[in-house]
Amino acid sequence: MHNSQSRCLQAQLSILYTDHKDNMTNRTRLTLSTIRSLSTPRVTKTTLPRPSRSLHGIPITTRAVPLSDVPITEASLSELRQLIDAPGAQPLLFRASATSDPTNTTSRASELLKNLRQGADRIVDVEYGRYDHAASGVFDRVPMRLQDYLDWLEDNTRESGSISGRQIYLAQWRAGDEIEAIRDTLKPPPMLTPLLKENLADMYQTSFFIGPTGAVTPLHYDPYVNLFHLQASSSPRRYAKHFTLVPPSISEHLTRTDPDFGLRNTSPHEFHILPTGTTDSYSFELRADVNIPRSTVEALTNAVLTCVLHEGDTLLIPKRWWHRAENVALPTENEGEKKKAGWTAGVAWWFLLRDAPGESAPSR
Repeated sequence: MHNSQSRCLQAQLSILYTDHKDNMTNRTRLTLSTIRSLSTPRVTKTTLPRPSRSLHGIPITTRAVPLSDVPITEASLSELRQLIDAPGAQPLLFRASATSDPTNTTSRASELLKNLRQGADRIVDVEYGRYDHAASGVFDRVPMRLQDYLDWLEDNTRESGSISGRQIYLAQWRAGDEIEAIRDTLKPPPMLTPLLKENLADMYQTSFFIGPTGAVTPLHYDPYVNLFHLQASSSPRRYAKHFTLVPPSISEHLTRTDPDFGLRNTSPHEFHILPTGTTDSYSFELRADVNIPRSTVEALTNAVLTCVLHEGDTLLIPKRWWHRAENVALPTENEGEKKKAGWTAGVAWWFLLRDAPGESAPSR
């Protein structure tokens, strides 16, 4: 994006919030494109006849990410290593502690925003569009003040999480390196703490992902283990994060073949999720683009795992597992909840295990 375009977008965001706060006329109000808010778990189908190639895409059979049944705080170091890096390691979902009851409070969001605003004048690079669409010219990183982004994120009158059809997302931001209050409050997930204490893990990076409902991270893999913790939600009963995970064993069906595309770890295939059910019984159905090869659909069938992270939950993503993430809105009949600006903030802890003294790392 040229500097003039960057300044224009920053000005648009500033105008939008000056307009809202000062009750000015609608002439300067930025029109936000409408996007569909999507929601949680998964739909499982038992057979795969020839897929239905409808406007909504091809349904993909999925399974739920298993819940951890290991008390992490009591697990030995060898047990932790097996969970994280043994051959065939699987994603695991760790639900928030029942005693913390995160769905009954918004204190996490309030505390996080308070700490973030201590760095309000920091310049952050906000993603304008999806990074896997860069080749088509509809992706840029726009520098703006953190305060301007947070004001936009919190505005209850914004209609969607995009501007001119392109998502706005502060992703992979190393907030702990820039804001002391964030660094002081960030604590490693319980699974990671003993490994760091015993010098058995090398940290690669800790990054924030703070974005509105509808923000998508496309299907990709990382060469590191990822413990993703959903730090906060603007309304924990309403807004969450949906994950789609695919094992590395079927990478040949997901890897890019176009030599000119730089992001070799990002799949060319498009996916989206559709909410189904009611407020009391809801789920998400995974759909693939209608142009996806049938062989890829067959490989994905029953291999894909999905889950929804709520505030306080943590997801273990083994290295080289493909994953896609999307901020979602869960069904609600509470009109007050529907009017709140939807956003979530998550923290990714990327690391690799070291060999324990006198012990070889699990064979790959």
